Amino acid sequence: MFTIAWRALKDKKIFIFSFVLGGIGMAWMYAALFPAIAKMSGSYSEILKSFPEAFLEAFGIGEEMLTGFESYMSSEHFGLVWPIMLIFLIASFAGTSISREIEKGTMEILLSLPISRVKIFFGKYLAGIAALLIFVVSSVLSIIPLAEAYNIDYVISHFLTMSLLGLLLGWAIFGLSILFSAIFSDKSKVYMATGGIMIGMYVIRIVSILSDKLDKLKYFSFFHYYNAPDALSKNSIAPETFIVFISVAVITTILAAIWFSRRDAAV
Repeated sequence: MFTIAWRALKDKKIFIFSFVLGGIGMAWMYAALFPAIAKMSGSYSEILKSFPEAFLEAFGIGEEMLTGFESYMSSEHFGLVWPIMLIFLIASFAGTSISREIEKGTMEILLSLPISRVKIFFGKYLAGIAALLIFVVSSVLSIIPLAEAYNIDYVISHFLTMSLLGLLLGWAIFGLSILFSAIFSDKSKVYMATGGIMIGMYVIRIVSILSDKLDKLKYFSFFHYYNAPDALSKNSIAPETFIVFISVAVITTILAAIWFSRRDAAV
């Protein structure tokens, strides 16, 4: 099982490294811009007053964005850009873990080895979790030395909390993606299913904010529980976030393992 996980990581090392570099590069850009943007806080506040409050809330924008580095990063980097990178990484890794192996016909070679299907599945699964851990830790905690380089005040514990929130979100998404990878024999279907659900959840969150009548829809969106401003600015994660993300991750993982162990890998 661990041999399979290690081999999967080695095969995708360039792929993972490219996402890590992308995450660090985007963080670097925002960190470099912060000192200049912070000086414009007065003008920025005036501009925000012209926008509807619901619109600003929907996109995680507010005057508090410039009250500190953590608030700024939660809005600019972790509000949209970073989650998109996380989703792309997770969906791509899950799609190539099982679906692509079946699509190429190489899964039959793995199944011919003297190892159970469950161990093969969890070997692939552990590789995905490792990739998630590498990306989240490197892309989030790299912000600390970047802040030091630009003489920006920061609180280390807040970024550790953000790392935990990112891991929870990524684990839940990976659970869904690996389930689709176990079901479908075409990796493109995994990308479409995962991407479609994530886009749908994002739209649900926006709609629930803009309409009081549809407010309860927010509970069906991962982006309601993924609260970067609270994690970075308040150093807190709501209890329901743990419950939802862990429940989704565990349930989808179990379903994926069962489906993979029973399906015909030739189709």
